[in-house]
Amino acid sequence: MKDKIENLMSRPSLGLHFKKENRGAAAVFHCRGAFSLGSYPQLNEISEEIRKTQAKKIVLNLRDVVYIDSTGLGTLATALKDTRGASRDLVLVPSREVREVLTLASLEKAFQVFENVDDALRTPGA
Repeated sequence: MKDKIENLMSRPSLGLHFKKENRGAAAVFHCRGAFSLGSYPQLNEISEEIRKTQAKKIVLNLRDVVYIDSTGLGTLATALKDTRGASRDLVLVPSREVREVLTLASLEKAFQVFENVDDALRTPGA
């Protein structure tokens, strides 16, 4: 398992791009690239957008995130704390890579996880 963690945590920065989409009472953030230290400015931008949005449900679509490190996990944890503190829901649509790292970090049960954005939007909000 240690080799798997080191492999997942040692990939180079791949950049991060995101766009926000309003879908009814929800805000969907479509993310592509890496949730990593190399993408720190973009992670801060996403965090700010999450804090500013008034949507009751926030969906982080991470299907196109191919790499996540401890900085990315910290961003997810902070976003979860911020949304819960504001009585809002944060749900994830993770890629296989993100799901693996969440499991390795024992965080998979902290988040509501869905297979796709449509399923995430169908569940009741906060």
